[in-house]
Amino acid sequence: PLIASIAIFIISTIFCIFAWDIESFIAFRFVQGAAGAGGIVLSRSISADLFHGRALAKFFAMIAAVNGLAPICAPVMGGVILSFTDWRGIFVTLLALGIVLLFLCIQLKETLAGERRSTVPVLSTFKQFAPVLHNTKFMRYTVLMSFAMAVMFAYIASSPFIFQGHYHLSPLVYSVYFATNAVALAIGSFLSSSFRTPQKAIHTSVIGLCAMSFVFAAALHFEFPFFCAALPLFLMLICAGLIFPTASALAIDCERRNTGTASAVLGAMNFIFGGIVTPLVGIGNIMHSTGIAMIVCAVVSLALAFRSRRADLAEAAEA
Repeated sequence: PLIASIAIFIISTIFCIFAWDIESFIAFRFVQGAAGAGGIVLSRSISADLFHGRALAKFFAMIAAVNGLAPICAPVMGGVILSFTDWRGIFVTLLALGIVLLFLCIQLKETLAGERRSTVPVLSTFKQFAPVLHNTKFMRYTVLMSFAMAVMFAYIASSPFIFQGHYHLSPLVYSVYFATNAVALAIGSFLSSSFRTPQKAIHTSVIGLCAMSFVFAAALHFEFPFFCAALPLFLMLICAGLIFPTASALAIDCERRNTGTASAVLGAMNFIFGGIVTPLVGIGNIMHSTGIAMIVCAVVSLALAFRSRRADLAEAAEA
């Protein structure tokens, strides 16, 4: 599936480059995005085949660092590429990356043990979504992570309007600031492995995420100076970077029998929540709506974290 998804990504990228009108371009771009999702889903599944417990959380920290950096660094890289080429240059770059990834993936060996491999037809695998979606513990961690991801998407969607429009950062300074916040996500991801347990990391990070969302929202609402808004946002993204790998590891650990399906649900939920919150920050005054969206998402993540803690304690008491 990994090789197939990358091959489709390459083919659809070529069609994007030579698209004859906007309608065909959008269609090929949709296929390209769907194919590219294969790597996001399967990277978690492969990790779950190879690692367990704290080792899995540590490996997820590396994956989360990349997944967190990508949506923040990509616009900056795209802007750099567009400075010396047109939009097709973006897709030529993606094509080159796809070819490199295909070459690397061909070198990989199958990580799923033979006795765990599915023998049912491909279409029948969709039935596996039912037990995964009914796994309360798995869904709790998945939704927790999705709301945390929505906080990051709210930041990505609103940051140009806030920091360039309101705080009047130049394109160069804004790019540097954007990259600095990407480092915050990476710091959080790597710090996640320093906690004694993933649960401890989750509880610490959601409390920090919630606290910093209130501080950042207050800074925007009262239009405090740039640094007063930039610092809590930086700390908030560190907390988000802590949540992503630990929540992923805890969620996947709850569905060892269906890791591929669980990873697909986890990835889909993250982007669905991110897609929902993105237009919401543009409703009304963006300085207010962004803060409100972040607070709501952070508070829900906090509530789910404490609900998970109570459930784990009750489960341990029964055992």
